[in-house]
Amino acid sequence: MGKEQKLAVVMMLMGLVLVCSNLDKSSSSGFAVVEAAPDFQCYDGCITGCVQPNTRLMRRCEVKCDIRCNQAAGAAASNGQLG
Repeated sequence: MGKEQKLAVVMMLMGLVLVCSNLDKSSSSGFAVVEAAPDFQCYDGCITGCVQPNTRLMRRCEVKCDIRCNQAAGAAASNGQLG
């Protein structure tokens, strides 16, 4: 095996390792998955429990979620946890 062939095999193996190491970071469509911000995850999870036929109570619940999640995001930012 010549020097060029060995170099080509090594480069292919390095490419394969690089591709395989990034497989868990992409979705099935091949596009990178972007993680949602913690405050969005908090708000989304909170308002999921607010669904009900009474719109006044639903809006009241959404306002409470907004307050709760904005305070959590503010506390995380002051602790240096958010980017």
